Amino acid sequence: MTDYHRARKPFDWTGKPLIIKHIRITTVPNFDVGGGCDPYFKVTDMQGRVLYNHRDTVDHVKNYKNEPYIDLRVRVPVRAEFKVTFYDWDKLSKDDKMFSFWLHTSFIRQNYVTMDKAHTDGACKDKSHFDPKFKIEIWFEDDPDPVDLPPPPPPNDDDDDDDDDDEDDDDDDEDD
Repeated sequence: MTDYHRARKPFDWTGKPLIIKHIRITTVPNFDVGGGCDPYFKVTDMQGRVLYNHRDTVDHVKNYKNEPYIDLRVRVPVRAEFKVTFYDWDKLSKDDKMFSFWLHTSFIRQNYVTMDKAHTDGACKDKSHFDPKFKIEIWFEDDPDPVDLPPPPPPNDDDDDDDDDDEDDDDDDEDD
């Protein structure tokens, strides 16, 4: 499918090159024994390749416990579809996966995105680690010197045709 399904506008699968410059987590998740967490994150592409690992860029992962929010200042180039996964660093055991989300740079407007708990994989149904007011905010800036990331593969046009047929089949079922 090379068009928006409803608006019939061309879709830019390559995405707009952006830089993640600031991530704010409002309400600190509780993954450590005494509460709080030691957050770091990874950015991966659609094929699962790690584009950025925050833990590799800091000397020490900071512990947050009683703060109202966590601010992470970074410079992460992104383009097209990407996944952000947050982990809680643990000194004596395996790091805990806290939550994740997918974004596509073609849908980011005014270089800002916010997601509440309900729209964050891993946090949406978790009542023991996340406050009901949990949310993520991400600020971006345009990338003046974009990295040459491989474009995502175009979707299979045959799948789009099947979807249209399914819609027609649904109408036929109503007549039965």
